[in-house]
Order: sequence, then structure tokens, then C-alpha cells
Amino acid sequence: MFRFVFLVFMFLVNITTPSVAKTFTAFILTGQSNSLGAIKGNFASPQNMSPIPAMKFWHHNFGEYCTGTPSQSWGYVSPQYESQIVMGPEYGFSQEIQSYYSNPELIHHMGIIKASRDGGGNSNWIKGHGDAYAIVLSTVEDALRQLPAKGYDKVRIAGLLYLQGESDKGQEIALSSVRLLNFIKNIKSDISDIKIKGLDIDINNMIVLLGENASWHGIDKKFNGETTRDNLYKTAQQNKDIIWVSSRDLSKITTGDNMGVHYNGDAQLTLGKRFARAWINAYEM
Repeated sequence: MFRFVFLVFMFLVNITTPSVAKTFTAFILTGQSNSLGAIKGNFASPQNMSPIPAMKFWHHNFGEYCTGTPSQSWGYVSPQYESQIVMGPEYGFSQEIQSYYSNPELIHHMGIIKASRDGGGNSNWIKGHGDAYAIVLSTVEDALRQLPAKGYDKVRIAGLLYLQGESDKGQEIALSSVRLLNFIKNIKSDISDIKIKGLDIDINNMIVLLGENASWHGIDKKFNGETTRDNLYKTAQQNKDIIWVSSRDLSKITTGDNMGVHYNGDAQLTLGKRFARAWINAYEM
């Protein structure tokens, strides 16, 4: 029932005439190297890259590995070039959302805002401490500020895709659940406080899609017997607005590094589709 109401609502508010205000639906993607998509030359099969996404895209990848230029305007979802070509879950996510909605016009009013770090523990996502928090917030604001000029008077932040945890160590492991919840609370509050003339920002019903962090050759880092993976999984089970997205059955890269932690291109497409399906299922309930 929700899906029908949502489709009708989106169609009615997004009639493409210049004089009619429109609503934009945005998703935020953040995390470390698998969020970034450090596939290191292990590209997805060409046939799996079709269809080409029609969803809008804005990105700011950061960290020493990231040498590319952040977005200055909205484009379309596609791989990005940093030190090498990177492609995180955004591509498969867009493909799956695109295949779900029967009205292709809706996709043109949806976008992903990607602010992914090349690595690092969850300390980087602490407000006022690490670089990641500030960059996520500023990237979202930069992207949203361009929407009124495109005819939008409202943006709905529908989902947060979070994929981080491989680099956690020591207290970062012990505090992984608390820090995730604090990040969600703070980023929601700070985004809702952004003031943009002519744009209403709605983040009240944002669903958090929590990706399962990868292991290192099948091994998790531990601290006092705890792992980030187990702590985050429990967090998802205890919070109705956090949806767990599994990943550990997916294939890793075979060339480029021997760390045994980075997913390859086809795995990234599958993971992105899982994120999308998790969001769709949450809104069908």
C-alpha cells in the first residue's frame, strides 16, 4: 500500500512543468574503502553494468587514495576516477531502484550523495573530531544548495547507506555501536538545520541501511572478544530504523592488493542492489 501511495505522490509532485515545484529524493552513502569502491582494476562484467543508471549523483571521495575532483554540479551515477577507478554500492543501488519503479520519470528526481573515505576507523565519523563527519555534512549541503535552481522546493532524505568498520581497532571496536548511533543522531540533526532559501529539507523518515563490514581474509579484528561486525549487527537488530545488509558471501578482488578485504566490481553491484532492496522492503512494510 505504501508503495502505491508513494508512487502516486511522487508522480503528482514531480510533473515536469517549470511552474510546478518538485520534490527530490536523496540517499547518502558514506563509509570507508568498500563504500568508496576500491576495486583496483577488478571491474564488473560488462553485461552487469547495464542498464546505465539514470539516477542523479554527487560525490566527494576523500583520503590519500582519492586524487579526483569532488562534484561541482549534479551528474549521473557512474564510476569515479581517484588513484584508480572506484565504484562503490551506488551503481548497483541505482540500477535496482531504477528497475523497481515502473515510471522512469521518478528516477530523474532521485539522487545519491556519496561522501566516502579511502579507509580509517569510526573515529573519523565522530562529530567535531574526524574529517569524515565534516565532509559528509558539507557534501550534503553543497549538493542540496543546487536543487532550488533546478526547480525543487523540497528534498526528502530517504536513506543513509553506511558501510564502515574494517579499520576499527581497540576502543573503536568497543564503541562501534555507540558511535554509529551518535553519527546517525548528529547527522540527522545537522542536516535538518541546514538553511537553503526555497528548499524544505525532510529527513524525519530516513532509513539507515547498515552494510556488513568485510573481514580480512575471513578474520575479524577483535578487542576484548568483541568485533565491530557483531556489535553493529546487534545494533541493527535492536533498532527498527536500521536495516542490516549482508555482504560477507561476496567476492573480493584478486589483484591490486593482497589485503583480502576489498570487494570486486561484480560484488559491489550485488551489494548496491541489496542496499536498494533493503530500502524498498522497508517502505513496503
